[in-house]
Amino acid sequence: MSIIKNFEVLSPGEYAAKTAMLSAQAEQRDWTQTMIWYPGEITDYFAEMMRCAAARGVDTRLNVAAYSLKTIDLQNDFGPFRLARRLLHPKASVWLEERRLANMAMLDNLKREGIRVQLLNPPNLLQRMIPQIGNDHRKMRVIDNVGFLMGFNYYDWNFEVID
Repeated sequence: MSIIKNFEVLSPGEYAAKTAMLSAQAEQRDWTQTMIWYPGEITDYFAEMMRCAAARGVDTRLNVAAYSLKTIDLQNDFGPFRLARRLLHPKASVWLEERRLANMAMLDNLKREGIRVQLLNPPNLLQRMIPQIGNDHRKMRVIDNVGFLMGFNYYDWNFEVID
């Protein structure tokens, strides 16, 4: 039986602190993959880490599931849900659209700042109607030669709860 060395279980807050330290020292890579990347205080914190790394010439990448652009604050914003929301709750519909546009703008800004942003799993016809089908739920980060596997997304709420 082998013993696993250098393994830690971190809370979201501990993860944020450890990755901030490692990202500030990164020399080779700072890569992130997540299913959800929503605008907010937490995501801005991680985006700033990545911006600083990219500015130093570190290979900085963000892979985000295309699903992240079809849900807003974990609410489905597609197909029949979107139509029903627009008809029944027009103000909520405007708010959701503003959030979706803010998310797209944040990703576009990161691209302009030297971060390689890629949307994963672009939806096929069926997934456009039901985006939960075929999604990649992997959440991971690699900074130089240190890897992290996570169960939480980059979304303020995920950092407020105990996972």
